[in-house]
Amino acid sequence: NGEDEIAKMSKTLEAKTKEQMSKVQTTLEAMVETMIGKLREEAETSWKSHDGRFTQMHSKVVALTDGLESTLRDDMLRLSRDHEAGLQRSLSSQKSLHERAEDTLRQDMRRMVEEHDAKVERSLAAFGTSLQESVDAQGSKLHKEMTSISDTNHRLYEEHGTWTQGAVDNLDARFRELISRLTSEGNAKHQEHQNSLKTGLADVLNVMRKELKHVSEDTTAKCENMRSTSAEINVLREKISELSVAHESIFERAQHFARNSVQELASEIMSDRAMRMEEMQADRVQTESEINDICSAVKSLQAWVSDVETTITERNDARNKDLKLVDVRFSEMREVFTQTRHDLVIQQEKIEKLGNFDHNAVTAELRQVVQDLSHVSQLQADKMCALESRMQDGREVKLELNRLSSDFSTEVQTRTSKEAEMQVRFQREMQEFNRRVDRLTGVTSDLGDVLRQSETRRHSMASVISEKKRERALSKADSLLTVDF
Repeated sequence: NGEDEIAKMSKTLEAKTKEQMSKVQTTLEAMVETMIGKLREEAETSWKSHDGRFTQMHSKVVALTDGLESTLRDDMLRLSRDHEAGLQRSLSSQKSLHERAEDTLRQDMRRMVEEHDAKVERSLAAFGTSLQESVDAQGSKLHKEMTSISDTNHRLYEEHGTWTQGAVDNLDARFRELISRLTSEGNAKHQEHQNSLKTGLADVLNVMRKELKHVSEDTTAKCENMRSTSAEINVLREKISELSVAHESIFERAQHFARNSVQELASEIMSDRAMRMEEMQADRVQTESEINDICSAVKSLQAWVSDVETTITERNDARNKDLKLVDVRFSEMREVFTQTRHDLVIQQEKIEKLGNFDHNAVTAELRQVVQDLSHVSQLQADKMCALESRMQDGREVKLELNRLSSDFSTEVQTRTSKEAEMQVRFQREMQEFNRRVDRLTGVTSDLGDVLRQSETRRHSMASVISEKKRERALSKADSLLTVDF
């Protein structure tokens, strides 16, 4: 009987244990299902709220992007207008500078021409006075020399005449003495003396003829020298006329070359200026297009980055909330699992006490629940890693945007420096053009001085030659008068 009671009690306990285990299992399954349903509902509500917030933030970002785009467009239009106004001001200032430089150049040219004319007149007056003084000095010197030569010739002729007259008188006296002395000697000696007298007179006549011939030869040689000198003077006159014609042709060619050079330089500078203005306009248009492209790219990148940042932030917040909820639920499940494990331990103790109880199925189910929870937590961790990688991509995009903004500022500075360099180069070319114009003006004035000096030299040589011709004609007339005498 005792064994039957024990068997009945064991059966009763086993039935109660099975019933309790089935109740616990159903309770656990119901709790897990309710928790899964709650988690699903909370996830759906969180995703719905996340979608609503994402839509709202997207609309706000779109409105903000439109506002920023309109503001940036207005700023770009204002900057383009300011830049165009600055270019117009710089063009007007360059035009006024060019006009002032042209007026200054004309005034300087007029002043230089007036100063040059005054200087030429002063130099011509000084040269005329010095030439007149030198001509007067040379004329007085030549007149003195010719007067001294004429006086010397007159003195020589007078001395020769007096000597000849003395010789004749001496011969006459001797002849008379001989006649008076030899009258007593007879007619023979008288005839002999007459013959000797005739021979002496013939010798005297021959000597006189030789002297006259020598004087005439000297006069002829002087005349030949005068003729050769006049021929040389004519040759010099022809050379001077040729040189004057050559100087005039050179001066005309130089003036023509200078005029053509100035016109070519002016045309080159105008064409270069037009080309530079076209290049500056093309560079400005290209720069504006590049700036617009860069601004649009920056806008799109900023919009994308802001969208990504807002999306990442919202998703991160949502994931954090979900993770917090999961942690709370996991802590709750842990508590439930701890309580269940405690109950299972109690039941295990009871089963061990009872002996025959199969708890492997319940343990496997609980282990499966724990594995599912760990798998869910692993999925949440993977999602968080993916979000962190996307946030890292967003940071890299932000760094790229910062680099692009620095490159854009560097490009703007480079464009500004290029424009300033082009301005400096234009100023330097204008200074070079002014220097060339000044040099051409100096060369033209030098050529004018050389031509005027050649003209004055030709006139002075012509006056000197005419003066020498006149003096030589006077000296020739004096010599002829002397020879006649």
